[in-house]
Amino acid sequence: MGLDVFIKPGLHKCPSAKDVAAFAALGDLPLAGWMAEGSLIAFRGKVYEDFVFRVCMNSLYQEWIPPREAAQMAQAIEALDYESELVKELLEATRVPESHARALGQVLSLCAKRGLGLHGDW
Repeated sequence: MGLDVFIKPGLHKCPSAKDVAAFAALGDLPLAGWMAEGSLIAFRGKVYEDFVFRVCMNSLYQEWIPPREAAQMAQAIEALDYESELVKELLEATRVPESHARALGQVLSLCAKRGLGLHGDW
């Protein structure tokens, strides 16, 4: 089963045009299914689930992850030491390229700055 993760201010709310523009300014991120256009900010979450669970002790398979939890997830991912053997092994075990992990941290960090959460849809 697939998982789309939408970035929103609330479960039943759409991001503002300013929110979409802020994420679009991140450019063409290597995240699977990345999009920030129109009224959508989203990525494919299934490929990152194991990585997120191991690093953040949280699952993307939730209907709603509030902004505070998204901020904690960002902190956990951004605190990784990508030069350490442990993190290299983690990336290999979860099949997440370093560039994707860094991009996910960047996206979650922007969620934190803008007070946005994550809506999982599967």
